[in-house]
Amino acid sequence: MIKLSVVLTPLQTLQGALTLVFVLISFILGLTIMLKYFKYKVRQLLLVGATWMFVVSPYWPDAISFVMIMFTGQEININLYFFIANAFIAPLHITWMLAMTDFLFKKHQKLIMLIFSIEAVIFEIIFIVVFSMGLPFIGTKISVFVVRWELFIMLYILISLLFFVITGLLFARESTKSSNQEIRLKGKFIVIAFILFTLGSLLDVLIDIPTETTIALDRIFMILAAFSFYIGFIMPNFIKKIFIRD
Repeated sequence: MIKLSVVLTPLQTLQGALTLVFVLISFILGLTIMLKYFKYKVRQLLLVGATWMFVVSPYWPDAISFVMIMFTGQEININLYFFIANAFIAPLHITWMLAMTDFLFKKHQKLIMLIFSIEAVIFEIIFIVVFSMGLPFIGTKISVFVVRWELFIMLYILISLLFFVITGLLFARESTKSSNQEIRLKGKFIVIAFILFTLGSLLDVLIDIPTETTIALDRIFMILAAFSFYIGFIMPNFIKKIFIRD
């Protein structure tokens, strides 16, 4: 059976292009943070960089689909789309919480990591079991870049969003209290990153009928959040020169 080529509307082209830009930027920045480990030998950099890449994993299939449609006229396989969009959410709970408990709550790290590791494994098992039962139990594809997720997936995504934002802001708050100017500045950029990330995520989740304006705002917020997140953990010298006066 010959598959018909997918033809994107102007709105879908905008959405796909901006999503691809966001995913590429996030991968580059996340990988750059991870590579800093080899210079500084600080494992938190590995964990934080991996976390950011996991955070944007729900956007991976849209970016892949957009590239495939541009070059082949075909979308990504729907099974692969659903798997990629959900399989890497739970791992971010482990990488992020391990990084956070290195910085905060070090005394209770083992207990916290046990709880979050069990929770992540349980979700992955449930997801794989439900996924094997059939895609309708996971979600329904509405259009090329729009999926209506089932309740348990949507709840886990929202809980993960809250978990990531709240713990990130707690960490940023502690950083802004530091006597070190550079650490305080990093904390401020991390606060900005999480505020922008929250705004972008809410636009993506709450807008049923996206427009060019809402899509552009959403992706701009997310791209700026990625850069702010990077600056918050890897402070470039030119940023320090601009904001820190000796």
